Amino acid sequence: MISDKLRIREVKPSEVIQLQDITRDTFIKAFAHQNKPSDIELYVAEAFAIDQIQSEFDNPNSYHFFAENDSEIIGFVKLNLGSSQTEMPFSNSLEIQRIYVIAKYQGLKIGEQLLQFIIDFAKKKKMDSIWLGVWDKNVRAISFYERNGFVAFSKHEFLVGKDLQFDVMMQLDLS
Repeated sequence: MISDKLRIREVKPSEVIQLQDITRDTFIKAFAHQNKPSDIELYVAEAFAIDQIQSEFDNPNSYHFFAENDSEIIGFVKLNLGSSQTEMPFSNSLEIQRIYVIAKYQGLKIGEQLLQFIIDFAKKKKMDSIWLGVWDKNVRAISFYERNGFVAFSKHEFLVGKDLQFDVMMQLDLS
């Protein structure tokens, strides 16, 4: 089902619409069942509008990568450096803002391969740490990050539509 080596590559400027589609679709599939439809609709309309995705894509301190199996896109990541980070909890750090695997490919170790790619990317950029925020109700994701060496260090607020939620802030020390 998955070829021997997953291909991870930068998203091309001509693929921003495709990036918008996969970003929106994976978010909805991951979180719609645990949120009010009106909150999901409002969040998606704002966070994943084409102008917003294009602006994020054009930011020179943000990096977008597709994970491919043969020619099929099966996941993606969005990484932020410097001032493009959503918060600045650490100096010389990389933020994982988004990391998603399409539902039918979950459980096949794609997340581990994406995370290893991110770690290698951060080391090439000479970062001291990697951090992210993960919804406190997403126990599966929190467990995944803990298994891979991330440690919780704080919480922050995250608004989905009109619903105030909380993310667990997690960090992986690379030094």
